[in-house]
Formats: sequence, C-alpha cells, structure tokens
Amino acid sequence: MKQTFMFTDIEGSSRLWANDPDRMSEFLSLHDRILSDIITSHHGRIVKHTGDGVFAVFENPSDAASSALEIQLVTGSNEILEGRIRLRIGIHKGFARERDGDLFGPDINLTARVMAAALGGQILLTADAAAPVPPEGASHKNLGLHNLKDIAEPRRLFLLAHPGLVERYSLIPKTLTVPNNLPAEQTPFVGREAEMIRISALIGQEDCRLLTLLGPGGSGKTRLSIRTATEIGHRFRDGVFFVPLAEITESDDIAPRIAYSIGFSTEDGGDLEKALQEHLKDREMLLVLDNFEQLTSGASILAGFLESSQDLRILVTSRERLRLRAEWVFEVPGMEIPPDGTHAEGFDSVELFLKTAQRGGGSPHGEKDYPVITRICRLLEGSPLAIELAASWCGMLPVEEIEEQVRDPASLESLMRDHPERHSSLEAVFRFSWNLLDDDHRKALCSLTVFRGGFDRKAASEVCGIGLAALIALRDRSLIWQIEKGFFGIHGSIRYFASELSGDVLDDPEAIRRSHAEYYLELIAASEEDLVHGDRSSAIHSLERDLDNIRAAWSHAVSNRRAGLMLGSLKGVSTILGVKGQFRELERLLNRAIEALEGTEGNDLVMANLLAELGWAGSHIHSLEICEPPLLRSIELYRNVGDPKGLLDGLNTYANLLNVHAEDTRAEPLYRESLELSKKIGNLHGTAAVLSNLGTLAERQGDLDAARDMYRESIDICRKTGNRHGLSIGLTNLSIILREKGDLDGSLSMLTEALTIEEEIGDDLYISIINTHRMELLFILGRLDEARQLCIGSIVCFETQGHIWMLVRGKFLLALIELEEGNIDSGAERLLEAMDIYSTHMRQVCMEELIAVSAICLSLRGQHKKACSAAAAAFADDNILPGYMQARLEGVIERAREALTPDAFRECTATARSLDKESALSMVRKALIC
Repeated sequence: MKQTFMFTDIEGSSRLWANDPDRMSEFLSLHDRILSDIITSHHGRIVKHTGDGVFAVFENPSDAASSALEIQLVTGSNEILEGRIRLRIGIHKGFARERDGDLFGPDINLTARVMAAALGGQILLTADAAAPVPPEGASHKNLGLHNLKDIAEPRRLFLLAHPGLVERYSLIPKTLTVPNNLPAEQTPFVGREAEMIRISALIGQEDCRLLTLLGPGGSGKTRLSIRTATEIGHRFRDGVFFVPLAEITESDDIAPRIAYSIGFSTEDGGDLEKALQEHLKDREMLLVLDNFEQLTSGASILAGFLESSQDLRILVTSRERLRLRAEWVFEVPGMEIPPDGTHAEGFDSVELFLKTAQRGGGSPHGEKDYPVITRICRLLEGSPLAIELAASWCGMLPVEEIEEQVRDPASLESLMRDHPERHSSLEAVFRFSWNLLDDDHRKALCSLTVFRGGFDRKAASEVCGIGLAALIALRDRSLIWQIEKGFFGIHGSIRYFASELSGDVLDDPEAIRRSHAEYYLELIAASEEDLVHGDRSSAIHSLERDLDNIRAAWSHAVSNRRAGLMLGSLKGVSTILGVKGQFRELERLLNRAIEALEGTEGNDLVMANLLAELGWAGSHIHSLEICEPPLLRSIELYRNVGDPKGLLDGLNTYANLLNVHAEDTRAEPLYRESLELSKKIGNLHGTAAVLSNLGTLAERQGDLDAARDMYRESIDICRKTGNRHGLSIGLTNLSIILREKGDLDGSLSMLTEALTIEEEIGDDLYISIINTHRMELLFILGRLDEARQLCIGSIVCFETQGHIWMLVRGKFLLALIELEEGNIDSGAERLLEAMDIYSTHMRQVCMEELIAVSAICLSLRGQHKKACSAAAAAFADDNILPGYMQARLEGVIERAREALTPDAFRECTATARSLDKESALSMVRKALIC
C-alpha cells in the first residue's frame, strides 16, 4: 500500500553549528518538540531523526501537507528561534520496505532528493503527493520539470504556497530546471499512454525533427502534445516551449509569436526571422506549435529554423499537413473504445466520460451504465471533445437520454464558458475546417458523405468522380483519414455536417446516391457465385469492409423500388449476412423490401426470391408457423413465373424448414421434386444440396447406409464444383454416420476438414455447429473438460446469432456433460434452460434427445419411475438416438427395473406408450423442477 513520506532539514545547519553551537543545541531541542507535536497531531509517525531534521510517514498526502504547512508557519514565527531556523521540506507518495523499524526503497530516496532541492522555508511536493485539495488557505504552484540528483527521470514539482510564508520562500527551488512555459493542465489528463510512447519514440529518432500531430478538431491534439512535451522535456537542455497559434491568421505573425513564447527579442528591430534562426542555432530545444492549420502557407519558416539548428525539434498540432520535406506525421486516433462484450472500465474513452461527468456534478455511474457509456463513446468515435461535451450533460440527463441526444451531432454544445469558440460545439469544430476549403474540395467532401464505414479509391472515382489528388488534399486536412492502404474513412460528425450542406454545394446529390447504390449492389452481385458456391472466404474478405455501404445501397434500392438491383444482389446480401449470423437484421431488410414491392406489377420473380430468403432467415430464429407462409407463397410464385432454378431452391428451403421440425413425411416429397428439377436442368449445386438433405432424413429414420451413400455423392459433387461450404456440410453429416458405426478416428478426420474449411470461410455459426459435433466425440472419448469448453463456446455463438435449434441442443449436451461429472443439480438447471427456449419455438427435431438427457438426470436423482417413463418415451416410435445416448438410456431402464417392483415397472412403460412427445416433455420438466 502506498504511503506519504516527508523529509525535513534545517537550511545552513552546518554554518549555524559552527557559529553558535550552544544556541544551536537549544534551537534543535525546541525544533524536535515542535515537529513531534505537529506530526503526531496530523496522524503522522516519525520514523527517525536525521540529525537536523526528521523522516516521517503519513497515511495520506493531505495530512502530510497540513503538517508541513503548520511546521513552516510555527517555526517561522517562533520568537525563541529568532527567525534563524529555516526548514526545507519534501513530500512524496510511494512504496517502501520496512526493516528493523526503518523504511527503505527508491521512493524514500526520491523524497530526500525533493527535500534537498528546496530552499529554506519551502515545501516541495511531487505530482504523486500533490493532493487534489491543498490545506485551507494554501495552493499548489506548478514549478515544471526538475532534474534531481541521482534520479534518472526529471520530476514535476509543486510548491505549497501560503500567504503566511515569506515571499522569498516561493522562489524557484535550487535544482537544474528544464526551462519551459508549458501550460498547466486544468483538468486531469486521461489515457493516451500508447500514443505518447509512439510520439516520444518518433521525436527520439535522429532524422525526425519536425513531427505533426494530425487530426480533426476535438481529437485531443493539444492536450496530447503538452503532456508528451512534459514527459520528454528533460531531453532538451535549453527547454520546451509552447507556442499557441489559434488566434493568429497571418503567416507573418508566426515568428513574433515564437519569439514571444521563448522570451526572445531584438533591440535593433531588424529581421526577426533571421534573428530567431541565429538565436536557435546552438539551442537544444523543443518547440510545440499548436493549431497550425490556418497558417500552412507560411510553414516554410519552420524549414529555415531546422536548417539553422541541428538540435532543434518541432512538434506541431494541426488539422492539415504542412507538406514540408522534413515533416513526419502522426495521425491522432480516437480514444480507445471497449470492444463489444468487453468490460468497459479502464478504457480511455470511458474513463474520460466518467471523469468529465464527475466534475460536472453528474451522479455516480454504476456497472449498469457502462454498456450505455460505451455505446455513447462508440457513436462519438472516441473523439475526446465530443465525449467531454456529451459527459457534461450528466448533471441534467440520465445516460440513456444522452445516448439518444448524441445521435444528432448538432446537439453537442459546450456548457463551459472557457471553451474556445472553435471548440464550443462539434458544428463549430467542423465550420472552422470548412472555412479553410476551396469550392472544389467542399464539393468533394460533400460527395464523399454518401459512403458509410469507408471507401477505396476506385469507389470514390466511380461513385463520386473524385480523383486521388482530392482524396490526398482532404486527408491532409484531417477531413478524411486513411484506414488502411488505399481505403479511407470519414468521421461521423464531419459526415453529418457536410451532408447538411450538400444540397447547397452539389449540383445533383440524388445522382450520387443512385451511383452509390448501383456500384455496391453490382459489386456484391458479381461476387454471388463465390459467396454461395465457390471461394466464399475470399469473397467475404473482399466485401466485409464494404458491408456498411452495401446496407446503405440496399436501403436506397428498396426506398426507390429498384427491383432489378434488388434481384441481382439479393442472394449475395442474404449470404453474407447469414454467414455473419445477422439473421434478424436480414429479416428486417427483407421485410422492408417486400413491403416496398407489395402490389407492384411485374415483380413476381423478385417477390418470390425475397419471400424465399425471408423464410430461410426466419428458420434460424422463428417457429414453423411463422416461417411457413412466406416459403409457400414463394413456391407458388416460382411456379407461376416458370422459374425452375428458383423453384428447386424454394422447394429445398421449405423442405429444410420441415426437416428441422421433424416433419419428415412432408419434407421428403419436396426434396424429391427439388432433386428431380436439379437433375433435369443440370444444376449440380442444387443436386448436392438436396442429396445432403435427403441423407439427414435417411439418418433419422435409421437407414445409416443410405444416408452415408447420399452424403458421399453430395461430397463428390461439391469437390468437383468447388463448393466449399457445401463440402463442409457434407463432411459434417458423414462424420455422424462414421461415429455411429464406431469409426471415431474417421469421424474426427471429417470434422477436422470441415472445421478448416469454415474457419477459412469465416462462418462463425457453422464453426460452432461443427464444434458441437466434435464435443460429442470428445464426450464419447471421456475428454470432458475439452468437451465442456467447446460446448460453452458454441452456446455463446448460438445465443449471439439467435440460432434456436442449436442453442437448445447445446444446452442439453452441456447438461449431459454435467451429469457425467456428477453435477446433477447443475445438469438439471441446463435442461430447464433448454426446455424454456424450446417451449418458445417448438422445434421437434431434437425433442427425443432432450427427453433422453432428462431421463438420465431423473435416474441419477433416484426418480426412477419418471426416469423410466421418459426413457421409454424417448425410445418410442423407433426414434433413432445417438448410440452413446441410447446406451445410457438402456442403463436408465435397467436401474429402474432393479429399483421398482415388476408392476411399477410395467406401469412406467405403459405410461410412456400413452404419452406423445409434448406430454413426455411436460412430464420431465415438472419432475426436474420438483
């Protein structure tokens, strides 16, 4: 635990002892009593006397400072001491090791060095020891950076000033100081450690003599430059000087402002620029030139300074590059934002929000507020100014209302009187940059607001007619930024305000929006074959960064009822969102498109495709009753328009829906019709898909050999056609057959190949499905810890993506692992969770397995009657269960036979025969609750 240390010493004590030892002995006795009484009264402890002073320790800096101030006031006014005793006091907060009643360590040494730097009558504190609230009537005076003897890095020191102390005692302490005029920080500096390390490293390079911190207004460039200069100031023998340029607009004023800031003047009134060059010639100095963007036309003056002085370094903050040969650029990013699902505490953006809110009198924020604050910081893209503006409202609004407000950048205005005008609101920040643009660059910026998320050079050219030169010009002015090589982004607030001006600046804004929609929907249409059947991983990788633009393009096509664009891009949009597991978003997009085209003429084929995709998307998140109507209608429309390809896909999709609800007798004829159509028109992709689906029916009906043959035929077709995703599905299905036939090694090999394919594709949902099957293999092999980890990871994915059927399956398989490990109560809880989810969506396909695992749980509880009935119900109607589960159910029945009387056992099996699946599930649920 940190403590606060204090060293005191009498200035000039050797001289006093030499001149009058008797009087000095009397003085020292009184000195010791005064210090002991005062230190004790302020909850301190004297560790030891150091000859002419003491070493004391306190629990907190406030007590130490109050004690030091009282010591100086009392000793300075004591008549006996005759004003001849002047103490110097140093205070620091840190850690120490204790041995034989004494304290040791680097922080103790540092405290002694701080004391040694003081003049008689002074109280010096390190930044760690400068308490937020000084003693009553006192204040902290920032003395800047100081080099202390035997201390590697300079330390910022503060003087504890008070009206009762003699004026000379507030002079600069006797240390080797680094001359500087760096502004004191009015508010706590938050985070940015990584940025400071990088900037410091750049300035430390021999050939980096001019570094521009580049970023839009409000990105925190000024604070970052001052804090970095503070940290590295000790490198510069002749000092660190801050030159504020925000208020000047003429290049001719640059040299006078620099001269003023460094305290230089000429007596003869000659050429100031040349005089400055001569003055800086032999100086080892760092200049921090703040807000240079309106003065870039005069940047050549800096080149002259650098040429005249080899040891001069210049750090510039600007919204625009200086475009000098010596210039290095560091683009200031937004503050760090917590990723989704990450605890927010400790991230720079959230910490800044919380500290700003606290200063403004906002209510303390708890854990429940962190997700909302994170969303606010994400909406504001980590902009420090925007975060501070939003957080300043915390005294008036709850964070949920602030989140709604920040969606409108125009609403973000400062409540602080001392905010500079250019930072008084996000709009003021934007207007300042806007006023520096010429007409052509204003048009280019407004045109680029059509993009969402980011854009590359080709898109900027083809959609907006903007060339590389304009992109570079806007990037150099921090109005767009380079996300990666050849790919650019535009800050949300800049996009908002520039978009508001588009109507006044652009000749035809709607033409640009049409061009944008056509470009991105044609882009995804051209990738459809790869997305659906081919090299899906490469296609997704190339389109992933354009997903926000694709969404915006689709929305524009729907709003304007551009049916042709929708039809051409539909399958690609559906596939990429499906791979991302974003089924609910896909459902919303499709429903809006259907509403837009409903009742229009000549769009039956488009409507059929939309309905088919809606049914497919819904099958992952809804019940049969919800998904069936759009699929039935799509099939009817495909028949009416005479589209065999659409019809075979629609039939297959509808049959899949019935398949996962165990409606085998309804699904099989649809599959057969789809297979016949596929073969008739030579559609190999359709043939492979239907064969794989027919295999699942044969497997569920117990015909494993027929299932194996259909899976193998499907796999062969997929290998020949390069259908990677279809191949992984076939391999996964075949692995189940091999597992049931006892070929565990072959089964694992199939799953490993399938997993490799899906990891390359990036389909998180199907990766989790494959891992669920791998989990079952590990369970059979007795590797329960590995099985548990795979199962938990898959459940998280199914919950995130809303895949209800697999979520239920994951839950009861996790219950099975718990039961195998003897955790009966935990297993029962997982089963009840699975049943609650199941009861909402009613997916028949895994009901027998859910009942079977429940039977195992009831048997372990000793509820043998209910367990026997459940096991018999799971076996009823020749249901085919996984072999490992069948074996455990047979054990359940045998234990019941041993525990029950013959009559009771017969009653249980008779009860099972009378129960349908819903009743059996209801029975075991009640038993598990009891």
